[in-house]
Parts: sequence; structure tokens; C-alpha cells
Amino acid sequence: VNNQEILQAINSNYQIYLKENVESYLEVKGKIADILVEAVKKTHELVDAFVDSLKNGIFVILTFVLTVVVVNGLKDTSASAIFSSIYIWVVIVLCLLMSIWVFSARSSSLRQFDRAFDSIEELLKQNYHGVLQSAEVDSALKPVRASNRKYLRNQSRHYLRVWLLIVALLITGFILGNLLFVHT
Repeated sequence: VNNQEILQAINSNYQIYLKENVESYLEVKGKIADILVEAVKKTHELVDAFVDSLKNGIFVILTFVLTVVVVNGLKDTSASAIFSSIYIWVVIVLCLLMSIWVFSARSSSLRQFDRAFDSIEELLKQNYHGVLQSAEVDSALKPVRASNRKYLRNQSRHYLRVWLLIVALLITGFILGNLLFVHT
């Protein structure tokens, strides 16, 4: 066996080694892409869960208004019964309690999002530390994490504004109704 054949064998083995590493690297990058796609999907599910909490809050308030207030008001056949100060306080307390629920749901969604991405980052760094450097994991995760968190924060902020507008209109409506129908 001469030196030329040894060098060719070494080069051939090195090419096989590189090919296997490149395949492993590409496979890991593909898995990271799949994990990030799943994380984006989970972010949208968090927004949907928050919106569901908001819908539930609106449903509770509207159910209260339609069943208790309107039915009792119609039963008593007077607008002053519907807009009495007792009902105003009930509406205010109910709105405050539901607002606490909605703000809590928003905060919980953001915390859940952060925990999920922390877990993904830890999982990737532990399982693929032999193939990827920590900086590569960070460069793949950080932009997706930042844009998804911004999306979640903006969507939840939008729905909070809608919630607060509904609460303000409801309370204002009862106060104006009280002023118009009870005190005139």
C-alpha cells in the first residue's frame, strides 16, 4: 500500500464523515424548523384561548343584563327598576370581577408563552449540543420568539381595549339610564 492510496482512503473517509455530519446538521435544522412552526401554532392557540376568555366574560355580562335586569325590569314594568342603583352596583361589581378574570387570562397567556419558549430553548440546547452551537439555537429562536410574543401581546392588548370599551359602555349606559329614568 503506498502513500497515495492511504491519502485517498483518508480523504474518502473524511468525505463520508462530512456527508454524515451535514446530513445530521440538516436533519437537526429541519427539526428546529418543525419545532418553531409548532411554537407559532401554540402562540395562535394562546390568542384563541384569551379570546375565548373574553367571549366568556362578555357572555356572562350579557346573560346577566338580559336575564336578571331586563326580565326583572319588564316584570316590574318600569325602566326605573332596570336602572336602579342596586343594578348599577351589581353591573359594576360584575364588570370588575370579569375584568380581573380577563386581565388574569392575558397575564397567564404571556407567562405560558414565555415558559413554552424557555422549554423549547432548553430542549434544543440539551438535545442538539453536539450538532449545534448555543448561538445557532439562539439565532433560530430569538427572532421567532420576539415576533410571536409581540403578536400575542398586541392581540391581547387589542382585545383588552375592546373589553374595556364594552365595560365602559355598559356601566355608562346603566348610569345614564338611572339618571334619565330614576331621577327624572
